[in-house]
Amino acid sequence: MATLKYCEENNLEMNISKINNLYLGTSYTEQKIESYMRTNGFFDKYEIVKPENINQLVAQLLAANQVVARFSGAMEFGARALGNRSILSNPASYENIKIINDMIKNRDFWMPFAATILEKDAGKYLINPKNMTAPFMAITFNTTALAHKNLPAALHPYDQTSRPQILNQDANPSYYELINEFKKNTGSSAILNTSFNLHGEPNVESPKDAFYTFANSGLKYMAIGPFLIKKYGN
Repeated sequence: MATLKYCEENNLEMNISKINNLYLGTSYTEQKIESYMRTNGFFDKYEIVKPENINQLVAQLLAANQVVARFSGAMEFGARALGNRSILSNPASYENIKIINDMIKNRDFWMPFAATILEKDAGKYLINPKNMTAPFMAITFNTTALAHKNLPAALHPYDQTSRPQILNQDANPSYYELINEFKKNTGSSAILNTSFNLHGEPNVESPKDAFYTFANSGLKYMAIGPFLIKKYGN
């Protein structure tokens, strides 16, 4: 209302444009990430590889029921992690809730995790009679029997509702590719997505934050830029 009043008082036209995505934060190049890792001796401390296709490899790990932290592209703006500063997991196993909580999140057992679902297949999992778009993980939906079967770890345990990120390919092509690769491995078009942070701390923003969180948690894998990081002995 303040903006509208300002425009009226100054004889200005107010145009409101649709926001197509919230990837408005900082990003780090491959060179900056690699330089940070070399400066801090991480190539000696961790097993680090640069696969031909990081999204394909992460999808394979998720399909094998591994939990992977993901640091990629520009950071999300707002209250939700939307894939670029996220912890990802296979939503088919309800046990992954406990695994993630034991590793890093330490959340109360009743607090639900959410899912990222490919837009093209959202109708298989969500009851959405108005065909609403929900790209920012802010709207709750009832879910289908298929969701109850394939996404139990990413639904509310009380009523099996979902507060999803419905992902359009244009909004985040790299993240979309990852989930599409996961679908090739599992048949499922959705993954569990929660924020990449230690309990009580803000979401990671920089490579420094990412490695601090990785080192001080039970996470075994982290995808950062084009690199996959694995702790030795796991």
